[in-house]
Amino acid sequence: MPNGKLLVVENDRTTASIIKMLVQKFDYEVVDIVSAGAHAISSTEKNNPDLVLMDISIDGDIDGITAANTIINNYNTPVVYITSYSDKEILRRALLTS
Repeated sequence: MPNGKLLVVENDRTTASIIKMLVQKFDYEVVDIVSAGAHAISSTEKNNPDLVLMDISIDGDIDGITAANTIINNYNTPVVYITSYSDKEILRRALLTS
């Protein structure tokens, strides 16, 4: 039995594959990999992950911060950001999502 179910939200396929490989080594199940904010929200509803690993800069009209906020508020699912962004305004927005 896996330690938990994870949703990976990452628009770079190589990075997403590396994340999947790494978390599976620690016996976590990756229930889905998506690259857009709207898909992250619908996948959370469908798969009920224990945790979402969220990139901030993703495909589509909804960025990772907005998607995370929706996921946290609507599904009570925790989100951990995985990003290379260091822009102060983006990081401030991310911190507001808990």
